[in-house]
Order: sequence, then C-alpha cells, then structure tokens
Amino acid sequence: MKSDAIEIRPVYTPVDCRNVQLVQKAVWESGDRDLVPTGVLITSAKNGGVLLGAYTPDGPTETGGMVGFVFGWPGYDIGDHSKTAPKHCSHQLAVLAEYRQLGLGLRLKLAQREAVLAQGATEWVTWTFDPMQRVNAIFNLRRLGAISNTYLINAYGELDDALNIGLPTDRLQVDWWLRSPRVLDAISPEQPDHAWRLDELRILPVPEMGVPDRTGLADLKETAPLAVPLPDTADTPRTEKITRLSKWRYYLRSVLTTAFQHGYQITDCVALPDAGWHYILT
Repeated sequence: MKSDAIEIRPVYTPVDCRNVQLVQKAVWESGDRDLVPTGVLITSAKNGGVLLGAYTPDGPTETGGMVGFVFGWPGYDIGDHSKTAPKHCSHQLAVLAEYRQLGLGLRLKLAQREAVLAQGATEWVTWTFDPMQRVNAIFNLRRLGAISNTYLINAYGELDDALNIGLPTDRLQVDWWLRSPRVLDAISPEQPDHAWRLDELRILPVPEMGVPDRTGLADLKETAPLAVPLPDTADTPRTEKITRLSKWRYYLRSVLTTAFQHGYQITDCVALPDAGWHYILT
C-alpha cells in the first residue's frame, strides 16, 4: 500500500463518525467510556471543528475503509502579552497499526494544518502527548516543529486503555505555530537536521530510582541546552511495567516542571551517542 493511494477527506456523517470511534477503539484499545461520542464528533465537524478521515479501498470493511483520522476544534488560550488569543485545539491523531510507516500521520497533520489556515482564524495549534512516548515526541518536535513549555499533571484523570492504565495521565502540551520558520523548516522535504554536540549540552544523569538528582537541577539558567533522559520504551501496553514507568513518570514530572519554571522549553528529542534518548531543552 502506497501513502498516495490513501485519500484524506472531511468526516461529517453519523456512519463515518461511528467509524472514527472504531478506529479510536482499535488504536488505544479503550473501552466505550473513553470514546468521543458520535454526537460530539458531528456537532464539532459542522461548527468549525476539523475532522478528517484517511480512507483506502483495502481498509477494514468494519470501518468503511477508514484507516486513520485527525480531530480538533477551535479554542482560545493566553497568547502574547497575556491576552486571550484564538487557537485550534487538536485532540486526537490515530492511524491503525497495519497502516503505519507510510507517512500517514504526517499527511493527516499537514491536512489539518491546511484546514486550520483556510479557516483564517488562527495560526496556532496545540495538543498534548505523554512525555514518555518517545515516538510521539520525535514526531511532534522534529517532524512537525512543535515546541513545549507546558506540563499538565494528570491531565485526563484515570484512563483504562492499554497505553494509560495504572499511571497518572501527565501530558506535555505542544505549541505548533503553523507559519513559523521552525515549522516550515521541519515540514519541508529537505528537513534540515541539527546534530547536538555533547560538549554543548548539560546532560542530566539517568535516574536510578525515578527520583531526580537535585544537584542536577540546581542553578538552572537560560543558557546551556539541557538534555533530559527518557525511558528506553513506553510505547507499548504497560500492564507489566507499571512500577518502572511510574518512577520515570515522577522523575520527568519533577525535572520538566522545574526546567519550565526557569524559562526552558523542549525543542528536540534525540539519541545521544552512548547516552540513549533525551529531550533537548533550550
């Protein structure tokens, strides 16, 4: 299957909105309680929301050929100079497992970008992701050019899907400035790549017990880029790794909230030589 054989188009009908629910259920392995209701999907799509589905002739018959979607709605937040500013709140991006590695997630986000810009109301999009989900971090920060300086503690309360069960739902909120030079560079075919030198980074040690080393957080300044370690993997169902991941959850919560308070923002997620994966904060 080639990515260009997959059609992306707006979703409006009750049947297609039900198919969105089925894709949600498959991707997050969630129960009915945590699905976005079809009435909410329909109402949002017909009143300024952006709901786009990805369809292919060989897609599952039970989803009407839908293999992915992206969903969001207009909102507002505090922008520059502490003034209320319009934004687009991107809520969900999903692609069925067998249709990943085709660049479909990127196509859906770029289609969302074009739809938001066409509305003419804002050039600012936000969404959240789990800071321990490295694949999402790489996609959001490197491939899309988003940044983050907002940490939300237990943002969604208790969830019982396979990727969230047993842990507080801490999230990073990212800001995607659709016409910024950073975003335009990130989404361009050339994709300029910045290689971080170890001698230009302040690298925090990997926590042994999930408790941040307070000496590593002392005297943070808005100067040297900061490298914060990530766990090896948190992208699979968590039922067998709750204890270890819980320690990482509280480590990242402490380190990132402290760094944000000192003016840092997350701008990259990279594998450092012989040091593993790290967030880069500048």
